Amino acid sequence: MTNISKALLDGTFNPDYFRWCFHHGKSGQQKVAEGQTTTDLTQSNADTGAAQGTFSQFEGPVQNSPFYKALLTSGIENTSRAYDTARSNMRSRANQAGFGYNQPVAQGADDQVSAQEASALADVPNKAMVEAAPLSMKAGEDSAQLGENLGEQAGQWNTSAWNMNKKRAGLWDQLFQSGQNGAQGAGQAAMLAAMA
Repeated sequence: MTNISKALLDGTFNPDYFRWCFHHGKSGQQKVAEGQTTTDLTQSNADTGAAQGTFSQFEGPVQNSPFYKALLTSGIENTSRAYDTARSNMRSRANQAGFGYNQPVAQGADDQVSAQEASALADVPNKAMVEAAPLSMKAGEDSAQLGENLGEQAGQWNTSAWNMNKKRAGLWDQLFQSGQNGAQGAGQAAMLAAMA
């Protein structure tokens, strides 16, 4: 009679020890599933990083986003450049017409261009905000959806791993039961043989 049979008969058998003794690694199915999960996770992390890199240009308070700041900077620079060009052209034409800068007409025209420039520069932040706000909102929604998708994927992986472990435990329990039944049968046969 083996040591396992004796342990079963005298009640000292520990099924956890039995599982530990005979389970030296992962099944082929588990290795394949874990390999695929690792591949999926690596790709998912790369995709998430790329998406978050793009979203970070728009997310957060609109006035702090890099996109808004870029719109604001380019809007201010372009507006100033356009009015500087207009002012230069106006002065050049006034000089060609015989009006110097000290003439009231030239000074009045220059003051009018400066007033229009100030008004246009004051509108730049509003225009940048109007353009950046919808994109910021969309980036926040897309980022939340990305997080939700990753959560669902993690839940599926956990369920798959749990099911795999449940199947393995069921196989070990069946093996244990067959060993226990075999030992009981051997014990009963030994007792009947001893009685006869």
